[in-house]
Amino acid sequence: MKRKLIVSGLAVMLIFTLFLLQEQAFSLRIPINGQENQEKPLANEVNENLLLELKTNNTYFQQGEAAAVSFVLLNSGESDITFTFNTGQHYDLLITQDSEIIWSKFEGLPVRQVINEIKINANNFLHDVFIIPAEVIESLEPGQYDLLFKITARDEFYSQPLSFQVKD
Repeated sequence: MKRKLIVSGLAVMLIFTLFLLQEQAFSLRIPINGQENQEKPLANEVNENLLLELKTNNTYFQQGEAAAVSFVLLNSGESDITFTFNTGQHYDLLITQDSEIIWSKFEGLPVRQVINEIKINANNFLHDVFIIPAEVIESLEPGQYDLLFKITARDEFYSQPLSFQVKD
């Protein structure tokens, strides 16, 4: 009985979180390929049943310290959602400062040109964990930065920014 209540409580919290996030109707404005202020949609703007959550192991990092970053892409709907990709790259992790992309996890890496699909079943999710290498954090000047997670499907979309600081 106690376990059932805990699971039910988590489900209520998740639904409430989804409701709050869906109420935040705004697009990100970040420069992409040299085009300033290009609007990029959030997950729930592409499909109201999607939630893209980004987490990190800390809100500040010392220069030279590695950072762990995880994402969860949740389909809270009753139908499966299929994403079509033009390449073998399905997502990217970006570090931005003042709306400028400072670092991209997959920039410069070879990508196969192949059309493929990923399906998230109804009421299911995708997740992964990345490490931002210590050399990347070391290369950042002390200050405030944002992490963004980008799904590179044909209808690409982003997570909400997750702020972090780099300290000396």
